[in-house]
Amino acid sequence: MTLGEIKSMDIGESQSELDMGNGWKWYNVRNVKVANLYFIISFGFLDERLKELSLGFSKLKYDLSKGWESCSEKEERQNDVIFNKWLNTELGSERTISWGEVWVGYDEKGGSSSIGLRYNN
Repeated sequence: MTLGEIKSMDIGESQSELDMGNGWKWYNVRNVKVANLYFIISFGFLDERLKELSLGFSKLKYDLSKGWESCSEKEERQNDVIFNKWLNTELGSERTISWGEVWVGYDEKGGSSSIGLRYNN
């Protein structure tokens, strides 16, 4: 998918774009409701090709007025466990797939846990 195609889907409660200035652009959508969960999804494009996804979810709608200062390492590490359980249910324990790889991790620099997905070249 292209960035334009994802933008045209107009999903989520809010959207933002971040150009990293090195060929990478991130398009973030927040509060995408799927079944009983709310997702934050970041689409990573390298030279206009979708290369990565990062996502997190919550049973409660994300409060978009809160910033990074409201995050706690303890809560994010708990999310790490929740995301791993969810991913095991949805995908199984095999995280390397013919089209790419999937993982769950805590980003100390960003202060958050997320599910990552990277497509092969």
